[in-house]
Amino acid sequence: MPNFYYRAINNFGQIVEDVLEAPNLGVVTERLDNWGLTPLQIREHKPIQSSFLKKLNEKKIKSDEIVLFTKQLTTLLKAGVPLLSALEALVEQASNSKLRSIIQDIYISVESGNSFSDALDKHRDVFPKLYASSVRAGEMSGSLDEVLERMAIMLTYEKETRDKIKSAMRYPIIVVCALVLAFVILILMVIPKFAAMFQQLGATLPLPTRVLIAINDLFQNYG
Repeated sequence: MPNFYYRAINNFGQIVEDVLEAPNLGVVTERLDNWGLTPLQIREHKPIQSSFLKKLNEKKIKSDEIVLFTKQLTTLLKAGVPLLSALEALVEQASNSKLRSIIQDIYISVESGNSFSDALDKHRDVFPKLYASSVRAGEMSGSLDEVLERMAIMLTYEKETRDKIKSAMRYPIIVVCALVLAFVILILMVIPKFAAMFQQLGATLPLPTRVLIAINDLFQNYG
């Protein structure tokens, strides 16, 4: 599906510029009119950079953004806003260009007659299968807003759990790194000094010390 660059004026007299994914120029014009934007320029957007660079520069969609999208959509639906109008509003509010493009694609799919769940199912890399399946159940039962509300709670809980696990893992990792650093300092700096002192005294080194000296020699010769 082609991308269109547009330059328009909003209701506050401000210039707005963005790139919109749409099947044709007519859909872009209609979309801008629905958003209350007066177009000044619309043209097909063909990026110069390669697809590899485009993917490299795209911001990854975070779980926080999916949670926020779900909560905002729930709020709009509970307020009686139709699904298509709610999706239009969320397209404009999305700060992540990749997420905005996906919401636009979902909007176009729903506008073309597909169900919301089918539109979500095309983007499983962002919306997992459980998300689309739950939405499908909500569509069939007529309780889409309630299903989305529960989905937002579940996604929030999953994110908080992941954050707690990451936080709990940080301390052991720091401790292990500190122990490794201390061991390296012991091998490379402390043990050689003690070894030289014992040799000067003509004393027999303990077995653990001889093992550490051997490890030090290994570091010196092959490190």
